[in-house]
Amino acid sequence: MQTPPRRTNATNLSDDELLLFDFLFDKSLSFHHLRMEDYSFHMNCPYSHSLTDADLELTLASLVARGFLNCRVGKIWRIETRDYVDGKTYTMTASGGYLWELERLPDWDQYVATCQWMLGTDNREMIRIVCQTEEIGRLCLGAMFAAGLIAPSGRIRVRNGKRPTNC
Repeated sequence: MQTPPRRTNATNLSDDELLLFDFLFDKSLSFHHLRMEDYSFHMNCPYSHSLTDADLELTLASLVARGFLNCRVGKIWRIETRDYVDGKTYTMTASGGYLWELERLPDWDQYVATCQWMLGTDNREMIRIVCQTEEIGRLCLGAMFAAGLIAPSGRIRVRNGKRPTNC
């Protein structure tokens, strides 16, 4: 089994907590995505944390209590049942993100996140690319087009911001 990315050990986060942060750094997730059995599938990696469901519940509650995660209770779409269920969604706070950055030292110049969705009744495809520079965004768009993931459509709008945000 491949090992997780290296860490600096600059914080007192456990290895399991850091692996949860790796998954949560740019998105909100529900409990079932974070389970040990499901982590590697949803994270698309060959490793997982070692927390049982009971330990995961305790760890998430601890991270919320320490101010590193926010927890929202509400409706969650479950693809398995094709229905909404009541559940908790976890999102990293700025404090949690700060600790994650200290441990992983991300190179934000290499960060790219994409989202695609349909808009309106005419099913116009929208694509959001979040990255540090316009050049990287255009290279990503070109790669997506070359790979056949998207078709050329309409204008490109560029917004300049400080940091990557949730997709």
